Amino acid sequence: MFDKRLADYATNHFKRDGIAIKTSHHIRGLRPGLPGTEEADGSSGFTLTTEEDGEVGVGMCVWSTGLMMNPFIQKALNDVHSYPSASITPPSSSSSSSSSPPSPPPESLNWQLARDPKSGGLLVDSHFRVQLNGSSPASSSAPTNGSSSSTTPPKPATMQNVFALGDVAVPHSGPLPATAQVANQSALWLARRLNAGDVGRGGGFSYKNLGIMTYLGNWKAIMQTGGNSEVTGLINWAFGRDISRF
Repeated sequence: MFDKRLADYATNHFKRDGIAIKTSHHIRGLRPGLPGTEEADGSSGFTLTTEEDGEVGVGMCVWSTGLMMNPFIQKALNDVHSYPSASITPPSSSSSSSSSPPSPPPESLNWQLARDPKSGGLLVDSHFRVQLNGSSPASSSAPTNGSSSSTTPPKPATMQNVFALGDVAVPHSGPLPATAQVANQSALWLARRLNAGDVGRGGGFSYKNLGIMTYLGNWKAIMQTGGNSEVTGLINWAFGRDISRF
C-alpha cells in the first residue's frame, strides 16, 4: 500500500530497533516446541518452518495472514434455487448474429452467484449489484452424436435488488483495497443511490484515496496522502494524533 521509499523508511526504523523484516518468505508449518524437541503445549516456544530458512525457534508467534472470506459467503451462498425473473436484468442477446445458435431460455439454466476465482468473493458491477452465472443442466450440457452444442454459452445476469459491499465483494474492474475508507465510501455511495432511487443509472462507484498512515512506535509514523505526497517522522505522528480526535 505504501510506496517503496516509505516502506524502506519503516524497514530501516525497525532494523535500528533490532527487528528483522523478512519478506517473500513462505510459511510451511507451525508447531508447539522448539526445533529438535517434542512438546504438546508449547510452553518453551514454537517451531516455525519456512521454505527459505527451514525450522526456526520462536518464543511468541502473532499470526496475521490477511482476510478470510466470510463463511456465510463462502459456504452457504452458491446456487440460486429459482430464476429471479422479477428482480434481475437478463443477459443481453443483442450482440448475437442471425447465424449464431440461440441462447437458451434463462429459466431453463442453473444459476449460481458469480465469484472471484482467487478470493471466492462475490462479483459485482460498478453499482455493487451481485452477478449471476448460468450453466446448462448436466443432462443437456453434453453434445450428442459428436456434434457441437446447439446453443451459445449463457452470459452473466445482474441482480437489481441484491448488493454486496466491503470484503465480500469484488468489482469486475478489479479488487479494491481492503481498508476501512473503501468500505465507508462504498456504503455511503450506495446509501445515497438507494435513497435517490437511481441505482444503475449514471456512473458507478469511484474510490477516492484519502491517504493512509501507520504508527511505527517511538513517536515515529509514516503517511502517504491521496496525492502520493509523503510525510515521515515526529510531525506525522502529531498530525495523526490530531486526526484521531475526530
